[in-house]
Amino acid sequence: MRSGGGPVDQDRRDRLERLFEEASALPPVEREAFLGRSCADDPELRAELVSLLAASPGADALLEDLGRLVEPPYDGPATSLVEGLQGRYEIEGRVGAGGMASVYRARDLRHGRRVALKVLKPEVAAAVGAARFLSEIKTTASLHHPNILPLFDSGDVDGNLYYVMPFVEGETLRHRLNRERQLPIDEAVAIATSLAEAVDYAHRQG
Repeated sequence: MRSGGGPVDQDRRDRLERLFEEASALPPVEREAFLGRSCADDPELRAELVSLLAASPGADALLEDLGRLVEPPYDGPATSLVEGLQGRYEIEGRVGAGGMASVYRARDLRHGRRVALKVLKPEVAAAVGAARFLSEIKTTASLHHPNILPLFDSGDVDGNLYYVMPFVEGETLRHRLNRERQLPIDEAVAIATSLAEAVDYAHRQG
């Protein structure tokens, strides 16, 4: 997983590679404890490893299984959100969901473009709170990195916390891993390195 240059110094990159290889060799259920022990002194390194493991072969099946266990049936976005965004965004349909948010394909009516509208799940929104969310999203808006999508908009509609980013057409990494099961090693290294550098940049910005 080594590549020259980049913002991550060589010692940190070597440690990242070693821990990634060790974590990859463990059953998924044992990785959380391993990361907790190995990265107790460096939460940023732990975040980078989580990103790399999520992009590695085999991660997709685990994520899908967890999603089936915890995700409630889909009944569309909240009516209050749809009404609150009327005239600004037209929601066309849901394209996916993660542990923190549901993602919708939407039309930005002001600018005539398709966007990704990400809405925090109610339990996450309640835990974060509107004030903290809007404060932290300002930091996200200041990020400028080739591997991080820009933030277009964000807000709070009757407790529905949302943010808007570009909608990228094409196959997701998760779907490709489902289809191919394993990427060519050079391509996997390039993707993992890009993820690590983007996470490192974001953490350095605060």
